[in-house]
Amino acid sequence: MQAEPAFRSSNGLAVLAFQHLAILTGKPKLQNDVIAVCATYSGCLPARRT
Repeated sequence: MQAEPAFRSSNGLAVLAFQHLAILTGKPKLQNDVIAVCATYSGCLPARRT
């Protein structure tokens, strides 16, 4: 396995964990902040599945 896909997958798992934490807080602004960060740094994340 090449390094880049591994880093992208790792970043994706970190985003998933942060999204879960944001959901658990019950504060929609935090959830929106995580989504905004994903949009800004999408080049560092795995490709979205459709």
